[in-house]
Amino acid sequence: METKILPKTNWIYDAPNTSLVKRLSQSLNLPEFISAILIQRGFTDPQTAHDFLNPSLDNLHDPFLLNDMERAVNRICQALRNQEKILICGDYDVDGITSVALLKICLPVLGADVEVYLPNRLSDGYGFHNQTIEHASSLNAKLIITVDCGISSREAVDSANALGIDVIITDHHEPNGPIPDAYAVINPKREDSTYPDSNLAGIGVAFKMIQALIAKGILNFPLPPLLELVALGTVADVAQLSGENRILVHFGLEALAHTSHPGLKALMKVAHVIHGRRLDPMVIGFQLGPRINAVGRLGTPEEALNLLMSKSHSEAELLAKQMNSLNHQRQMIEEDILKSAEQQIQLGDLSKKPFIVVSGENWHEGVIGIVASKISERYYKPACVISIKEGIGKGSGRSIPSFSLFDCLSQIKDLLIEFGGHQIAAGFRIKPENIPEFANLCTEITENVLTQDDFIPKTSVDYEVTLSELSFRAVKSLERLSPFGLGNPKPRFLIRNVHLRYSPRQVGSDGSHVKLVLSNGSKSLHAIAFNFGDAVQQIQSAPRLDVIATPEINEWNGRIMVQLNIHDIYPYSD
Repeated sequence: METKILPKTNWIYDAPNTSLVKRLSQSLNLPEFISAILIQRGFTDPQTAHDFLNPSLDNLHDPFLLNDMERAVNRICQALRNQEKILICGDYDVDGITSVALLKICLPVLGADVEVYLPNRLSDGYGFHNQTIEHASSLNAKLIITVDCGISSREAVDSANALGIDVIITDHHEPNGPIPDAYAVINPKREDSTYPDSNLAGIGVAFKMIQALIAKGILNFPLPPLLELVALGTVADVAQLSGENRILVHFGLEALAHTSHPGLKALMKVAHVIHGRRLDPMVIGFQLGPRINAVGRLGTPEEALNLLMSKSHSEAELLAKQMNSLNHQRQMIEEDILKSAEQQIQLGDLSKKPFIVVSGENWHEGVIGIVASKISERYYKPACVISIKEGIGKGSGRSIPSFSLFDCLSQIKDLLIEFGGHQIAAGFRIKPENIPEFANLCTEITENVLTQDDFIPKTSVDYEVTLSELSFRAVKSLERLSPFGLGNPKPRFLIRNVHLRYSPRQVGSDGSHVKLVLSNGSKSLHAIAFNFGDAVQQIQSAPRLDVIATPEINEWNGRIMVQLNIHDIYPYSD
């Protein structure tokens, strides 16, 4: 009997209220399918829908709504008056490096004496630690500002306090226990926070501090160059593109497309991003971000910071080429570890477990997070990848939407040396002898929290349309909903009862993708189904199909047309 391949996911579609769709369309003069998408995403009244469609910097929240913002601004002003040295401590990923660059650009404009400390992923590990305090003391710094880290660094803050060094923490990670006894702790995820938006990335929180300095009249600085960095860090950290993040990324992408920044222009050049052309978040997620991250993974993050701070085109081009080379090395190392991890999964039959844990000696710590992400995506399960080196296991985990990895690790924290992160991604350190128990407990917790249905990927539908409705003009109008990303995915439409106009054609080096031409009798559209090569026979033999697809404008060899990007297919057998 033929194994059922299609559909590959569970389809989730709750049709929006027809009268509500019509009212919103009439109020804002919108096509009904755009109104339906807005309603599906929670924008049911004309004002909130209008604000979503028309991002404005005027709609950013008052930065002083964040706990301790007033104290932080006053302490920075005190440092300026007293000519104190300020040490900025960040993280080695895109979010952390762009956050450091943001403060390193802005604070010296005020006359601040600023130094930077970026930890090395391999020798220092993540976060704000005592070695940072030692460095600050050697510089005679009296103020440390953390960006994208610090919310769990109680010991380091206590050490700083003992030496008379004040600490301002700006972070967006989940607090792991009581917040540190710092001079100021700015984090929208504080338990006592009443800030309207908790989804800011690390650079978003750092930007709010700069916004506060501007609001007080202390700093005068044009926003577009800063928003380039904010967009870069926010998208690369996979923050939700809703609320303030949507506004910041919208204007940041506009600025980035036309940037005059030598470092960003050089980075765009090696990543084959055309300067001056409209950008979307995928350019950051798949072209720019990985090249910056590669430096923090395999080299030293200072190289990426130097690129972002560079004022020389020749220096920037040299640094960008080095980063491009490191990214290529990262891809090869990652591929080797993924192969080893897959062997473990197959030999240990781990794919049947609800939580996958693999470990290896001397796996490169800089790429295990990417490997964990690929395993989690491939099997649609939470996954942790652990590298064992010199008697310590360093782990990185990724999860699925229905399971909080951070909550899971919180329940077994006594088994860990340390941990931190978010619902979907987390890092930790563990003794190697505790790994088997760690895997068992993670499995036990997962079994208690999730059902079998949670392990089946879901494809959400925004609206049902016909092929005839997907004109070039209609599809072009979907750009009003951009930028797309987590929290605001590209629209997905249900299209029923179509058939193949021609036989499907497998494409790609291994035939893993399928090109189709779908028709409803009166209209035909080209379509691409990525990773559906294994189902080509089932697609070809079906007399009719239902599909979930995102319509896109495709440009190829000077030809512009509407093409469907297919997410899933339901083939009928009769």
